[in-house]
Amino acid sequence: MSPIAVNITGQEKPFPQMGDCEEVSARIVVMLGLESSPAYRRTDYLGKSLEISPLSENPLRREPPSAEEAVDNECRIKMCEWCHQILDFCGFQRETISIAMSYVDRYLSSERGQSVLFDRKAYQLLSITALYMAIKFVEPLELELSTLSELSRGAYSEHQFVEMERSILSTLEWRLTPITPIAVVQHLLSLLPNSTIRDAIYDASRYQIELCVSNYDIFAQHTPSEIALTSILNSCENVD
Repeated sequence: MSPIAVNITGQEKPFPQMGDCEEVSARIVVMLGLESSPAYRRTDYLGKSLEISPLSENPLRREPPSAEEAVDNECRIKMCEWCHQILDFCGFQRETISIAMSYVDRYLSSERGQSVLFDRKAYQLLSITALYMAIKFVEPLELELSTLSELSRGAYSEHQFVEMERSILSTLEWRLTPITPIAVVQHLLSLLPNSTIRDAIYDASRYQIELCVSNYDIFAQHTPSEIALTSILNSCENVD
């Protein structure tokens, strides 16, 4: 069986070109297996952070973090907005942010990522580095580390980005090809005949997925296939 087509290279045709329904079904089965595997599983790390004592996690801390220090969904929303601006300015595809946030969610689900939940600056560094890695992995061009430092208005040095990238790679064990909701949508809709209706369902589903990436309760707590199928069903209800 040929590798899974995820459409992460800006191709004009969004649907994978495959032989027949049997092959598409086989690919979907593989995707479902990957998204539920321990390597790509995510936890409710924001909920878990409420149960963790930051004093025990960080011996240098002398007092519990304030509400302004702890990471919450509002932090995610702001970082996703920033990422969208960068992607749009550079002409990159918006699916890249789904890959970047998968890195963020999986990193924060690990034991190493727990301390980041009590440091918003560290969370910002993690998110920017994850976007940099996703761009480098799937886009035809990559951002320079010096550009990242400039985009962060000098808040982080090139060395800090390099160290965070190493930490992410080590934590994720170099598994940098997550299943994305839009990839599942593409495979499911490729089972339908080519038509304007299918294209309309795809466009509506993609728009919903772009909106939900910044929502922790949706994107981080549900599998890509659940998000994909829900977006398709929602789209079908609104397609004439």
